[in-house]
Amino acid sequence: MNQRLTGNLIEIIVTILLGVSILLLLPYQIQNPSDGSNVVVSPQLFPRMFAIVLILAGLFQLISYFKVKERNDEDDEKEVELTALLVGILAIFIYALLMPILGFIIATILDIVIFIYLIGRPKLYFALPVAVIATIIIWAVFSQVLNVPLPIGLLKI
Repeated sequence: MNQRLTGNLIEIIVTILLGVSILLLLPYQIQNPSDGSNVVVSPQLFPRMFAIVLILAGLFQLISYFKVKERNDEDDEKEVELTALLVGILAIFIYALLMPILGFIIATILDIVIFIYLIGRPKLYFALPVAVIATIIIWAVFSQVLNVPLPIGLLKI
């Protein structure tokens, strides 16, 4: 089997497994409020939606992978290097471990900078402002609009 095709299949399987693992771990990591408050949006909603999108995208890629009979090197999109994929997965797990310690804002900025670097390797003067702006938007939506408590970490003075 062509090495490029094998790499694509590995990427597809990892995508599906990541989505399934998020769905399985979700009830143990994010608790629904039990204080009797009527929460409009469950804290598990967006991670669950993300996991379902990952699974559906992986399944769609898997179907497409087996439907295509011939692939030419010119037609293939640039394949993600296996090392970059593994570093990305590792960055997600480290992000989950460090978020309670560093806090949502600091951990998210660092994680977004790592992913921007993995995707396109731009300069820090591009990656850092994008990460800060994205983190502020995400924080505002979850913390201020949806009232989802986020870890403060090191910013707690």
